[in-house]
Amino acid sequence: MSALQNPLVIVLCCLVTAVVASFASTFVFRSRIRSLLQSTEDENKKALEEAGRDADETLQVARDEMRSDFKKRKIKLEDEIRQRRSEAQKIEKKIKSREQSLDQKLKILEGRESELEKIQGSLEQEEKRYKRLIQEYETSLAASQNTLEKISGLTTAEAKAELVKSLESKAREEAREHLLEIEEKAKSEAERRSQTILTNAVQKIAGSFVNDATITVVNLPSDEVKGRIIGREGRNIRAIEQSTGVDLIIDDTPEVLIISCFNPMRREIAKLALEQLIEDGRIHPARITETVKKIEEDFDTVLMEYGEKAAFDLGVSDIHQELVYRLGKLQFRSNGKQSVLNHSIETAYIASMMANEIGLDATIAKRMGLLHKVGVAEDQDFEGHHAGIGADLCEKYHEPAEVCAAIRLYCSDELETASPYALVLRTANEISTARPGARRERLKSYIQRLQNMETAVENFSGVEKAYVMQAGREVAVMVEPSGISDSEVKGLSQDIAHTLRTEFSFPGQVRVTVVRENRSVDTAT
Repeated sequence: MSALQNPLVIVLCCLVTAVVASFASTFVFRSRIRSLLQSTEDENKKALEEAGRDADETLQVARDEMRSDFKKRKIKLEDEIRQRRSEAQKIEKKIKSREQSLDQKLKILEGRESELEKIQGSLEQEEKRYKRLIQEYETSLAASQNTLEKISGLTTAEAKAELVKSLESKAREEAREHLLEIEEKAKSEAERRSQTILTNAVQKIAGSFVNDATITVVNLPSDEVKGRIIGREGRNIRAIEQSTGVDLIIDDTPEVLIISCFNPMRREIAKLALEQLIEDGRIHPARITETVKKIEEDFDTVLMEYGEKAAFDLGVSDIHQELVYRLGKLQFRSNGKQSVLNHSIETAYIASMMANEIGLDATIAKRMGLLHKVGVAEDQDFEGHHAGIGADLCEKYHEPAEVCAAIRLYCSDELETASPYALVLRTANEISTARPGARRERLKSYIQRLQNMETAVENFSGVEKAYVMQAGREVAVMVEPSGISDSEVKGLSQDIAHTLRTEFSFPGQVRVTVVRENRSVDTAT
């Protein structure tokens, strides 16, 4: 029994131990769960408290912003109300002043009306008096006629005839003298008035022509761009004028800027530079100088475009690129009131129409009309007449023989032996030149004078570039900083002014501005 009981005891002990262990583990697990739940609940409470505080802070910030916005809107509304009240007061004052002026005018009219009534009454009395005097005069005249008939022994009709005869001879003599006097006055008055009419006409024509020939208008995207073009203390506009040699005119005209210069090439370069600077948005002296220099380097492309457009519009093909380039240069040469390129296009159209009428080749006529002034593009570099220079260029670049011969002879006196094409070209050129408004010879001499002034100034030692601006009233001179010192600038300006005064004639005064500027540019990489 003892042997059997021991295993049972052992088993029982093991069971009891296992039960106690399970209860213990269950108790420990429950205690852990309780602590975990308690910690989770504490964290949730803290999160809720923090969320509440954040919500309160956000709500307070929103309330502050609403109060601030409300105050701003209130101030803005009060300002608008004050402004409208002031405007209303101004309008009310204007209305009152107008009412007062109307009242004064009404009083004046009433006074004038009463004066007119008084004058009308006095006129009626005068009319009665004059009627009475006329009756008395007629009575006395009849009595005088009777008395004269008795004394002279002539009837009234005979006396009238005798009087008329004497008066007629005397009147003819006086009329002849008066007529001679009137003729003399009419001649002098006609001469004076004709001079006045011609002077006024010349002034009107010259004014509009110089405007069209010396200015270019640039359209701006907005008026804010004007301030950026002027720059701080005017440094941008000075940089543009110094780099291009033009005069910029910025007035109250909305979204418009005017470029003034006698040289059309400079105006075109300045216009392209301004358009590029406005589009780029970076406007400062260094960028201005860089842009102008790049456009001057690429300006040959612009000239090619003008020449190609002229040839394309006329339907003239297979022109050598060198001739096309020179045609583009003609856009910036003046032929009276129009550019030489426009004159050439017009001459080409006229020559082709004439050639069609007389049975010649219209294509050849159109080609020679377009190219007949191509020598003008080389006048400053080559000696001789532009017709001979143009003919040589056309021969060099393999133009048809008829075209070269016509261009060479159309200005000469040997037209009797020339081809019909030369006669057609000369006639078309004269028609285009002589039509109303096509030519103003004074512009050519005016531009030549300004170019001579620039050349004379550039011949001074140390002068880098000279620009004649403001229609010849100002000369801007850029000197090399290394070639002349600040102390010598004043003497140079005086020497230039003396040369201009002694060698050129011009109305008014010419201001000489000498600019010596050091500019340093570095690159950081």
